[in-house]
Amino acid sequence: MYSEASWLSARKELSKLYNKLDPTWITYTPWSEVKATIAIELERLRNLAKIPPRPAKPVASPIPQGIRIFYEGQEIGFSDQKPWVYAGSTRGPMREVFDIIGWKTKQDPGTEDTFFTSPDGETVVTVQKDGKTYISQRTEIQVGIELKSNRLCGQYRALFEAIGFKVAQNPTLGGVEITK
Repeated sequence: MYSEASWLSARKELSKLYNKLDPTWITYTPWSEVKATIAIELERLRNLAKIPPRPAKPVASPIPQGIRIFYEGQEIGFSDQKPWVYAGSTRGPMREVFDIIGWKTKQDPGTEDTFFTSPDGETVVTVQKDGKTYISQRTEIQVGIELKSNRLCGQYRALFEAIGFKVAQNPTLGGVEITK
């Protein structure tokens, strides 16, 4: 966040302030002036050392071969919309992955909410039309839901780790692997 030059300059200024605040000066100077001097000098140092950070721009990084997603070593096939990387996270269609792991998918035509239900029926992931996502209607999770090619897509790691799966790069398989 700070350049080395600005940091060194701030250290020199801090050293000057330290020398100015010798015990003799503090002893014979009214306390209000000491406090005001310290406040002014500290604010000047803060401004001197500030370099505005570059705004982070998330960039979609298309990978020519595509991203391969595996569940327990088996590659998941995607029909039309393939997974992609955006701002460092793997995103893609959710329905195919939920189908492979054995969860049921249902959409409410009235509310346009989508429900993914675990095989035992105890866990339900609800994705509302506005993109808010809940686990068992209690815990909201941030998974970056979006519609792409008319498919409900989200961040795999955030979603599947929230419901008890592990998501990791697997160099041996050459892709991202989801495991129980």
